[in-house]
Amino acid sequence: MEKLDSLHNQYAAKKENTGSTLETPFDYPNCEQIGDSHLLLKNLYSDRLLGLSEIQARSNVILTGPRGCGKTTVFRALSLEYLTANQEDTPNDLKYIGIYYRCDDLYFSFPRYKTPERPEALDIPLHFLTVTLLATALEQIGVWAKRHFSDEFENKEEALVAGLWDLFEWSPPDSPTTNQLATLVARLKGKERKRAAEKQRFIHVENEPIQNYFSPDVILKACRFIRNKFSFLHDRPFYFFIDDYSLPKITEDLQANLNRLLMYRSPDIFFKISTESPVSFARKDIDNKHFVETREYDLLNLGLRYITEDSNQTLEFLEDLFKRRFQKVAGYPVQTLEELLGSMPRNENATARAFRENFHEESDRENYAGRETVAAMCSGDIHYIIRLVSRMVEDYGGRDALTRSRAEPLIPRKEQHKSVRAAAGAFMESVRTLPRWGSRLSEVVTAFGNVAHSYLLYETSTNEERKPPHQASRIEPYEPLHITNEAQEILDELLRYSILLEDPRGMSRRGKVVPRFYLRRYLIPHFHLTFSRRDSLQLENHAIETLLCEPQKFESTMKLNSEDHAARRHRRDPNQEDLFPDE
Repeated sequence: MEKLDSLHNQYAAKKENTGSTLETPFDYPNCEQIGDSHLLLKNLYSDRLLGLSEIQARSNVILTGPRGCGKTTVFRALSLEYLTANQEDTPNDLKYIGIYYRCDDLYFSFPRYKTPERPEALDIPLHFLTVTLLATALEQIGVWAKRHFSDEFENKEEALVAGLWDLFEWSPPDSPTTNQLATLVARLKGKERKRAAEKQRFIHVENEPIQNYFSPDVILKACRFIRNKFSFLHDRPFYFFIDDYSLPKITEDLQANLNRLLMYRSPDIFFKISTESPVSFARKDIDNKHFVETREYDLLNLGLRYITEDSNQTLEFLEDLFKRRFQKVAGYPVQTLEELLGSMPRNENATARAFRENFHEESDRENYAGRETVAAMCSGDIHYIIRLVSRMVEDYGGRDALTRSRAEPLIPRKEQHKSVRAAAGAFMESVRTLPRWGSRLSEVVTAFGNVAHSYLLYETSTNEERKPPHQASRIEPYEPLHITNEAQEILDELLRYSILLEDPRGMSRRGKVVPRFYLRRYLIPHFHLTFSRRDSLQLENHAIETLLCEPQKFESTMKLNSEDHAARRHRRDPNQEDLFPDE
């Protein structure tokens, strides 16, 4: 009956997928807005996404990056469900069985989760997650196997299901379809998920019985059993793509509970977990086992990858992304990003000198224009880049203006520059409106940006023969970071919202391993900075403390007003209080 009831929706989805088009090239900047349209996702997804090979590696991966950087998109596009829907599931090309799961229903079933006092209640959320993942995996394997390995699947289906009934220690139903895959999947998706979610509401009732919930090893045993049952799965492990596993939505206690499973290392299953930022993931479990990067998991920060990777790769990715979008709008007057914005290779030293020459007034020079600037502004925040290009088009007059334009590029560089600056300013204003710490975060970023700009105007870089202006867009501690709890909380919020992006593998000038904190590239035009990665603001711990807790003091102490001021700072009296050391 469930299958019959779903026929209408399946037909509607098939019909919708036959002609997925866009009204504008800038529709669906977020993957969540695409819904279940696998064809539309295929048309908009680019396999040139940076970091793709690390995501597909045989290891547990924690994937972070700014909102809108493509975490959901790539996870969905690597799933077996997506590949099957788009007929890209050829066995010779399939190296693993990708199962996508988004944590929305986990949050709805276990909101504001706290570790229960009753030990027997610990496995309830783990049971919920296990039956959900197994149901999805079995369902999708069934579809794929019937298409490519129908004979083997039909011969072994009953033995598979019977073995799983035994493994789960469940009494199979008295039905002619007992050992059909659909019957087991229905039990997992229906009764067992509901049983766990409802039991969670009564865990504090002392006389409420709690029993027969899956421990972490059940899914490991089940996946090993499934792989061994079919020849076509022997060389294909399971990849579970767990999306939106982020604090505070998935609480620290709930993560610590589930991490007993998600951080387990096995040759049969690997977990790929997306979270908003490195500080949105609990690196421990309820047994207080702390997980170590490169041992239990690999950390991939897409925001940092786009900052530190070869800019040509970012540009190739964005060109492919926008080309797909332009082609999905019938008769759109633009087919490539280069045609729309032109090519203007960036010379950051020349840009810095132009700022020095025109610092008293807004320069007429188009410092932020061309497709290279759009690529340089990308910190993995693809959502914002799509909206940026959309803003350029709208500010210029929209589709009609592009159709009439005879300029090369279609949007003049001066207009691009204005739109870029306006978009960066709007983003800066959005920082101010963030809950709780928004005003402070805005003040911290403003202080850093203003100080970095004063360095660009009056300080000279010491590590190039031509003595270019000092171009800092990151903070580099002199030594391992030790700051107060208040300062750490502010720093965590800056990282949580990807206003700063942390490179944990930096090396200070004193030869110590220290984190570096990059300013999000989207904000660079707001402060008239360049995209150069050569220079840093190198700070002692107490200076970083001042920046985070007293940003106005930081700015007034550190901001340079002239070249003489910069020279005096280098010759300062060692007995005089100063936040910052000689460089």
